[in-house]
Amino acid sequence: MARTVKPVDAANLARLLGDYAAHVDRRRRVSLLVLAGLGVLMLLAGEAADIRPTVFAEHIGNFTNYIDGLFHLDTGALVWTDPVEWYWGLPKWSLQLLDTILMAYAGTLLGAMLGGVLSFTCARNLVKTRWISAAMRRCLEFGRTVPDIVFAMIFVGAFGLGAVPGVLAIALHTTGALGKLFAEVVENIDMKPVEGIQAAGGSWVQQIRFGVLPQVQTNFISYALLRFEVNVRSAGVLGFVGAGGIGMTLMVSIRKFYDSDVSAIILMIIATVMIIDHLTEKLRHHLMATQTNPRHHESHSTNWRSRIELALPFAAMLGLLVFALWRQGFGVGMFIDGAANLGFIIALMVPPNPETWHRVGFYLVQLEQTLGIAFLGTLIAAGLAFPFGFLAAKNVVPNAILHVLSRRMFDTLRGVDTLVWALIWINVVGLGPFAGTLAIICSDFGALAKLFSEAIETADRKPVEGVLSAGGSGVEAVRFGMLPQILPVIVSQVLYFFESNTRSATIIGIVGAGGIGLSLSEMINTLEWHQVSFIIIMLLIAVSVIDGVSTRLRMAVIGKRAA
Repeated sequence: MARTVKPVDAANLARLLGDYAAHVDRRRRVSLLVLAGLGVLMLLAGEAADIRPTVFAEHIGNFTNYIDGLFHLDTGALVWTDPVEWYWGLPKWSLQLLDTILMAYAGTLLGAMLGGVLSFTCARNLVKTRWISAAMRRCLEFGRTVPDIVFAMIFVGAFGLGAVPGVLAIALHTTGALGKLFAEVVENIDMKPVEGIQAAGGSWVQQIRFGVLPQVQTNFISYALLRFEVNVRSAGVLGFVGAGGIGMTLMVSIRKFYDSDVSAIILMIIATVMIIDHLTEKLRHHLMATQTNPRHHESHSTNWRSRIELALPFAAMLGLLVFALWRQGFGVGMFIDGAANLGFIIALMVPPNPETWHRVGFYLVQLEQTLGIAFLGTLIAAGLAFPFGFLAAKNVVPNAILHVLSRRMFDTLRGVDTLVWALIWINVVGLGPFAGTLAIICSDFGALAKLFSEAIETADRKPVEGVLSAGGSGVEAVRFGMLPQILPVIVSQVLYFFESNTRSATIIGIVGAGGIGLSLSEMINTLEWHQVSFIIIMLLIAVSVIDGVSTRLRMAVIGKRAA
C-alpha cells in the first residue's frame, strides 16, 4: 500500500526558514564581532610589542644571510664538505649534551615524585578540608607559573654556577606543572575502591596505595614522559644563566658569532629531542596498550617473580637518578650551604617592594609588552600553521614524501628553544620586543602545525564524504565537512599556547627580546630581591587571570562542541 505524503504546511515552512535565517544572521554577527575584537587586540598587541613590518622587510635579508652563515665554515666552505672541522668540539659537546639530558631526567623525576605526592593533597575527592587543597593548589600554581629559567637564576645565586641549580629549577617547575595534571587525573578516578578500603578500616595512605595508585599510575607515567620531552629542550638553554649543560657553550657561540659551532650544537640538540620524542612516544603507546589489555591485570599476581618484574624498572630509574645527581655534583654539604643561602635570599624578598610608584608604572608597561609579544606571536603562528597543518595531514595530502618533509620541518622548528630563536632574531632585527615576537612565531609554528595536522588526521571522514558525494568541491568538503570538527580543538590548543607563551615571553626578555624579563634579570643580577619578588607577584597575577579566562573560553568551546 502506497504511503501518502502529507502536504507541507507553508506557514510552518516559512517560520522554520525564518528562524534558520535569523540563526545564521546571528552567528554571522557574532563571528564578525569576534573578528573585530581580535583585530583590535592585534593592533594593541602590535603597538605594545613594537611590531615594525618595514624593519622586518628591510632586515629579512639579514636573516637569510645569518642562516646561510650557520652552514659555512670560517674558510667559506660548506660545513658538510668538512664534517671533522664542523664538529671539532664533538667530544666536549657530547659530554655537555649528556649532562643536559641527565639534568632534565633528574629534574623531571624529582618533580614528578613531589608533584605526585602533592596531587593527592590537592584532589577534592580525597581531601575534604577545602583550605588544605586550596593551599596546595596555590603552591603548584606558583611552581608552574614562574619560568624554570627564573628559578635557575635564583638558584645560581644560592648554589653557585653549575648543573645543580638547573636540576632544582626543572624539579620545582615540573612539580607545579605535573602536580596540576596529576590532581586532575586523581579527581576523575572511580571512588568505589577507595571507599571500600576506607570502610574496611584502611588509613588514608592505604587508600592512596591500594585504591588510587593502581588507577592513575599509567597516566602519571605518561604525563611524566611528556614533561621529560619538554624539559630536555628547557635544559638546553638553562646554561644561558650559568645553570650547566650545553646551553652556556651555545650562548657563547651565538654571542661571539661562531656560526658553524651554533649550527653544529643546535643540530645535536634537535636530533636528541627527536630521538627522545620518538622513544617516549613508543613507551607511552606501550603503556596505554598494556593498561587496556585484560591479560595485563591477570598477570600481575602477588608472587615474588611478578613483584621483582615490577620493581626492576623502578630500581633502574632510581639508580639512574643517583648517577645523574652524582654526575651533576650534588653533595650533602653543598646542598646544606646552598639551602642556607636560599633561605637568606627568600628572607630578602619579603616584603615585596618596587621602591617607587614610578617603577610600578614601568613594570606595568613591560608586562603589557610581554603580553603583547605572547598574544601576537601565538596568533600569527597559529595563522601560519593552519594551512601547513592540512599540508602535513595524511588524509588531506596523501603524498608520503611531502608528509615526511613537513613533519621533519615542524620537528626542527619546535626543537629549537624559544630563547635560541630570540638570540637569532636579535642578531637580525636588533634588541627589543619585535625580536621576541618573531621568536615566539618560529617556535610555535612548528608545534602548532604538528598539533593541527594530528587533529585533522583524527577527524571523522563521513561528513567530508557526504559533502563530496553531494557534488561539493575539495575546498567545500574541508569548509563544511572538516572545519566544524577541528575548529574547537584548534581554538583550545591556541588558547593553551597563549597561556604558555606568557611565560615564554618572560624568558626571552632575559636576553634582551623585550618584556618584563629584562627587568627581572637585572634585578636578580643586582641582588634587588625585594623588587624580584614584586615582579614575580605581578607575573603570578597576570598568568592566573589569563589562565582563568582561557580556561573558561576552552570549556565554552568544548561544551559547544560536545553539544
